[in-house]
Amino acid sequence: VLHNNLDEIENSEIHRVLGLKKGNYILLSAHREENIDTEKNFTSLFSSINKMAEKYSTRAVYIASHMIPKACYIPVFLFGLLLKDKEGSRFFTKRWTMLPITAIWECIYAANQGFANISLDEIRNECNDYIEWKCGYRNEATLSVASTILCKIPNRVNAVFQPKFKQWIGYDQLAYTETRPQPEKAQKWIFAMATVIPALLAIIGMIPMCFYRIDKEMRDRMYVELNERRVKKAEEVNEDKVNAETNV
Repeated sequence: VLHNNLDEIENSEIHRVLGLKKGNYILLSAHREENIDTEKNFTSLFSSINKMAEKYSTRAVYIASHMIPKACYIPVFLFGLLLKDKEGSRFFTKRWTMLPITAIWECIYAANQGFANISLDEIRNECNDYIEWKCGYRNEATLSVASTILCKIPNRVNAVFQPKFKQWIGYDQLAYTETRPQPEKAQKWIFAMATVIPALLAIIGMIPMCFYRIDKEMRDRMYVELNERRVKKAEEVNEDKVNAETNV
């Protein structure tokens, strides 16, 4: 799509019309009702994004927006596992005791979700722009195929691992249909799988980001050079088009 419409993209006047400088803005899709229906929320969202873009690298925003909600799983897990009611039952086995802290976590998650979605899209675009900057071409198709293949691996592993794991924790397949509780060991592991284990996996998943080279200084330099290169390419295309029309 980009290749077939390159001439129209490069010759677009949208930057001049909106007063934008290439490489120095973010295209944001914020269509959730809680983001756009209230003027205060809408203004706050954009103000926060602008301030972060000016001060931090895409990597820093990505790590923070993805880690904060996951890290908050840990106190939820400790709250539910370590505390007990008067009857000696752990809090995570009771719906009403877990409701307040779960509601707090949900608010934190919702507050970060917009930033997480934006930073994910931006870091993908930044990687593709980096490839173009270093190699002179874009690689969206290859990255998309690789991502699709890699996403299938956990599904394959889960298909093998899940039955054995359920057997190990003593998961009762008929408990819910026969309205009886799961064994205590199974309850603890199910609770852990919904809270602390995703948090730990998120922390491990952020390790590759330590090797992500594009900081704010490099990002700014990359987009300045890319902008100059794209303008030059557009001028060459226009010149070739004019020469072709002249020859005709």
